[in-house]
Amino acid sequence: MGLYLPRWGTALTWVFLSLIGLLTGVVAFIVSFGVSGILLARSLLVAWILDEPTPARVSALYVVFNLACALVGGALVMFVSKPAAGSGIPQIYGYLNGVDAPDFFTLPTAVVKTIASILAVAGGLAIGKEGPLLHIGSIIAHFLGRTSIFRRLKQAKEKEPFMAEMHMRDLVACGAAAGLAAGFKAPIGGMLFALEMSTRWRAELTWRCLYACAVTAWVVRSLTRLCTGDRDFLNWGSLMFYEVSFQSPYDQLPLVAILGICGGLLGSMFTIITTYFGAKRTRILNNRWARIHEVAIISVATSSLALILPKLGRCIPCPEVEGQCFSGSERLNRFAMYQCDEGNYNDLAALMFNSQGYTLHSLFTAESFSFSALSTLLFTAFYFFLASVTYGSALPTGLFTPSLIFGASFGRLFAHVLSYAGLPEVDFGLYAFLGAASVLSGMFRFAVSFCVILLELLSAEKQLPLLMLAMVFAKGIGDRFNGSILYHLCMIMGIPLVGSHPESTIRRKGFQAKDVMTRQQDLSIFEPMEEVAAVRQALDRHACGAFPVVKRGGEPGQHQTADFLGMVEAKDAQRLLAGREEEDLVDLTSIIQAAPIVIPTTMPLTTVFKLYNTTGVKYLPVMEGHHTLKGMVSRRELVECQSVLDPHIDERGRQSFTTIRRSLSGTAGRLALGMDLLPEISSPLLCNLDGDGSHDSECHDAGANQA
Repeated sequence: MGLYLPRWGTALTWVFLSLIGLLTGVVAFIVSFGVSGILLARSLLVAWILDEPTPARVSALYVVFNLACALVGGALVMFVSKPAAGSGIPQIYGYLNGVDAPDFFTLPTAVVKTIASILAVAGGLAIGKEGPLLHIGSIIAHFLGRTSIFRRLKQAKEKEPFMAEMHMRDLVACGAAAGLAAGFKAPIGGMLFALEMSTRWRAELTWRCLYACAVTAWVVRSLTRLCTGDRDFLNWGSLMFYEVSFQSPYDQLPLVAILGICGGLLGSMFTIITTYFGAKRTRILNNRWARIHEVAIISVATSSLALILPKLGRCIPCPEVEGQCFSGSERLNRFAMYQCDEGNYNDLAALMFNSQGYTLHSLFTAESFSFSALSTLLFTAFYFFLASVTYGSALPTGLFTPSLIFGASFGRLFAHVLSYAGLPEVDFGLYAFLGAASVLSGMFRFAVSFCVILLELLSAEKQLPLLMLAMVFAKGIGDRFNGSILYHLCMIMGIPLVGSHPESTIRRKGFQAKDVMTRQQDLSIFEPMEEVAAVRQALDRHACGAFPVVKRGGEPGQHQTADFLGMVEAKDAQRLLAGREEEDLVDLTSIIQAAPIVIPTTMPLTTVFKLYNTTGVKYLPVMEGHHTLKGMVSRRELVECQSVLDPHIDERGRQSFTTIRRSLSGTAGRLALGMDLLPEISSPLLCNLDGDGSHDSECHDAGANQA
């Protein structure tokens, strides 16, 4: 049953949602404006390169220009706010599923992420700004939720609902959705993305997210219309909103399915490579200067390849009907003249030097043979490899735009293969569109939200059946090889994410709650009447947020029962012990909190996973009969069993999970796990283990015995 919210409190909620949309839209416009300005300056430098008879010196200046942008952004991240690195989506993914993220939602992080994101994207790196915008939107929402006016709201008898974790996570979900809506100009897609990320979705949250996304989209469009000058300038720093007209070749459905399969394989391969580089990076680059040197190497390599690879491109005559060499702004004509005579353009240079928005525009709308097969192959490999290496560096790095770009390029390459095979009337733009969608689905496995995002971005509703077919096949193939890229990134970062359901291995072996629980003898348990010394010793020995209380029955030396009474929070126990002598007895019954949910020992593990994720309760007492406590299931047990039995994780991955679990034995670790008693109570939950981690292998042993 939800908390009662008065009318004025509900109205204030919508006011804050309006502020989230407004501020996120303003920041998104600032990012696009900043990227556009720097890219325009860089275009003048490229024009200088083209005019120079010996462009080596100016080419070096181009490399230095991009390097300066990357280094300034990397220095801001490493010396001012380290949480600004990366896209922030894995942390938000974990937060929306119950894992707290300390120091992640701070204003300095938002400021650094905004500036560094502008510099990184304008520096020509194979990254996007949509992921960082999602993080910035969530920071804005979190900041508004922590303001004093929210803290003064006394809308429930015992708790402040806007300070409760459930309401804070709702605000963060709205902020994340608004950030994605600002990046892609897709309000419905942003709301659906937040829905697919969260396992604790409520009906009213749908309307709140959609409202925040709508406000964001309105702000971005309004600010764009206020620019009385050349609005085409803003398209340099954003994904353009335009309509495309594709064919609808339903007789080619088998080919679309094959493209979806190939896109799923490519997305899975990208996940594997990105995870590999991420794991190596965490082990090798363990200081800030090493991370900055990595940024420098990536920037120089990216700029050098962008200058060298067009020599392998093909000179193609400019279409007379268009009056320019490819779709996009007339300012980009000079890019197309790279290494070619007047009236021709270098197709690979057109892709390399174009801004991200215009690159996608060209891939989706250019004529069938505007880019040769070799140039398309080289550009796909270039963006695929550099995007996998760049993600995770000391910069705000997004994956949405790079995956769209190399996915669209891969789709055009697939269309080249079909054309060479003799298939008539191949729509290269359509296959680029479907290729981008299949790669996105193969990486993120969020088929619904990305399907809607692409439809909103391109206004291609007629292609919905083809789009759905490609994305469903891509997701299905990707699931056969590994988890989503967000799941693997959470694994690298040590985010103890509990999946919405266990893997097929767990379901197939028929595990039950008793196979994964921490057994009663391994728990630190109180009785209703305890000695003060024993309680204090347990509080000092275990950095736990709460302890189970049982009433033991039976004769000594015979079989004894342990009737579960509830949980005692550590802070309540400390308050109760104040001023008492060590030899005194203390009555804990006054501070016992009843468990909201208990489960039997025979409950299937699949049901345990679903119950844990959907209810938001942080512990599940395992009972035999009506009252006898046999053990406890919390996040730690589910994460470990998920990692041990997941077929996508090898032995090294299992060892890393064990190391992560042991490192989370202290107070900070349990805070990171978000092990609180209820969604409305922010306190660490339960001490499942002693400090030596003696129970680490129990889940694995139980699984082996069951098998």
